[in-house]
Amino acid sequence: MERREHVIQQTKIGDTLQELLSRFGLSNAERQLWTRSIQRDIGPRGMLPGGKEVHFYFTKPTPGTRQSPQLKAMEVDFSDTSTLAWEKGIRGILFRSAKNPTTSS
Repeated sequence: MERREHVIQQTKIGDTLQELLSRFGLSNAERQLWTRSIQRDIGPRGMLPGGKEVHFYFTKPTPGTRQSPQLKAMEVDFSDTSTLAWEKGIRGILFRSAKNPTTSS
């Protein structure tokens, strides 16, 4: 099983996907790949809702190497009712949307 590093970032109003991804030292090609893939699902501006936690999952580098981080998956509770997730696989970045269970009081 592949080891992953889990990082959580809190979005601010007006944050773009490009800004969030630039915080992690990803290569330009890696940022562009993720941005293009995610924009297909959330819109061309790549805006994420403010005040949400975005979960990033990176491969852990092999000790003794100087490879740049590789983003493997990303997940965000897009609204109170849905979670959006992307995962990098052998066929590219796959998108999944799931409805969050609602609680009633």
